[in-house]
Amino acid sequence: MPAVTVAAGQQVKLDGLVDFSLNILATILTGATFNVTVNLARGGTTIASVTDSAPIIAGLLTGAIVFDDVGITFVDAPGAGSFTYSLTVTVPAALAGLGTVTATFASLNGLVV
Repeated sequence: MPAVTVAAGQQVKLDGLVDFSLNILATILTGATFNVTVNLARGGTTIASVTDSAPIIAGLLTGAIVFDDVGITFVDAPGAGSFTYSLTVTVPAALAGLGTVTATFASLNGLVV
C-alpha cells in the first residue's frame, strides 16, 4: 500500500485481509488448532493485531490442505504527516511439526476520513 498523507485531525480507516493455506506434513492423529496472528503496522510498529483459530480435524492425511482467512479493521489517528502501513503474520512455532503455512493472498486498503 502506498504511503498515506493525513492532515491534523484526520483518521485512517484500514482494512486488511490475509488468506492462508496449511499443507499438512504428517497425518493428524488428534485434533489440533491452526492459530495465525495478523499484525497491522504503521512505520514498522505494530498498532493492532488479530488472532484467528481454525480447527484441524483428526484424521487428516499427509498432503491435505487446510485454508483460513484473517481480516483486520482498525481506525488510526496518527496525527499530521505521511505514513506507511503494512501487514505481517505470526505463526506459532507449534505449527512447525504440523505443516507449512503459506499466505496465498493479502490486501491492505486505507481511507482517510
